[in-house]
Amino acid sequence: MQFLLHFLNRFISLFFAGLVRLHGWGVTPDASLAAQYFQTASKGGNLLASYNLAVLHLTGTGASSTNACEDAVKLLKKVSERGWASLSEAAGDYEKGDYSWSLYNYLKGASIGVELAQSNAAWLLRRAYGYNGPKADTLAAYMLKLSAGQGNLGALIPLGDAYWYGKGVDVDLKRAGYFYTAASKRNNARALFNLGYMHQYGLGMPRDMHIAKRYYDQAMLIGPGAYLPNFLAVVWLRVHQLWNLARPKLPNALIGLINPVFESDSSGAQKATVFGMAAYALHAPVKSLVSLGKLFDFVDDAVDSSLIMWIVAILGLLVWRRRTTQHGAPQDQGRREENNGQNPIPNNQAEVDIQDAAQEQ
Repeated sequence: MQFLLHFLNRFISLFFAGLVRLHGWGVTPDASLAAQYFQTASKGGNLLASYNLAVLHLTGTGASSTNACEDAVKLLKKVSERGWASLSEAAGDYEKGDYSWSLYNYLKGASIGVELAQSNAAWLLRRAYGYNGPKADTLAAYMLKLSAGQGNLGALIPLGDAYWYGKGVDVDLKRAGYFYTAASKRNNARALFNLGYMHQYGLGMPRDMHIAKRYYDQAMLIGPGAYLPNFLAVVWLRVHQLWNLARPKLPNALIGLINPVFESDSSGAQKATVFGMAAYALHAPVKSLVSLGKLFDFVDDAVDSSLIMWIVAILGLLVWRRRTTQHGAPQDQGRREENNGQNPIPNNQAEVDIQDAAQEQ
């Protein structure tokens, strides 16, 4: 506790040292040194230092920056968000279980542009905390758009989901893919998984199995929690590719029975989400029972090898059947021409005739 007080008092002292240097109270005025004090205190969470540093950026005094206006806006945004009393009230209401008042206070903060209030209000609305009436999904999507517009990367995935399922907005798979792509650039495993699924089934993205596998593989590298769902997705992708190879050789009745499993439309979003969430849910308990890293590496190699062997075997069988059907008819015709339409002489009868001829001689 004493360390914390000392830590906080240090930044308060830096703020007052900045004021002394800025106004020249008993010392030589030095706006540049004051800006340095304010900047250090601002990083420590002192809002007054952040405000004074923003003013220096706007007036061009002391603080040297190539993007002075942009830096000033960020600092003032930080001051407005941290200094808005409704945020602390909203957090307290949520902890007490009063979700309606919590949502109300967050919406108050969201109305003046507080990004944290916007994202928290969207979180409550999407889970029906505080309000579950008409237009709740529409308001949640609007809050997510505002939050994402201010640079909140955490709003990109929920916003993509809103366009995928049509919650609060019209279903737009291409728009969903846009937000998933933006999130994937920050190495978000869920976004990479969703993009892989979209490319695998051609939903909002061009159908491309190779690109789909690339996204799944990239997602597996994010962390241990992302390995299992994407590993299962790669296995299913291999089965899907094998089906695409075998489908032209199968009867139409069998194709009509099995093909719906490998085809999807906009409703396939539910199948993808259930598949992914189930795999993520299974990962933790399964990992506690067995070391999945080496096991998955072994199974992945075995699956890849076995699928390749099956493909080679099927191709070999098709080539063999094709050759036998091509050469079988000419051989039979040749036998018929040699016999002149007569039945061939049995081998045992030929041996008897040779023995009789030898005895007569």
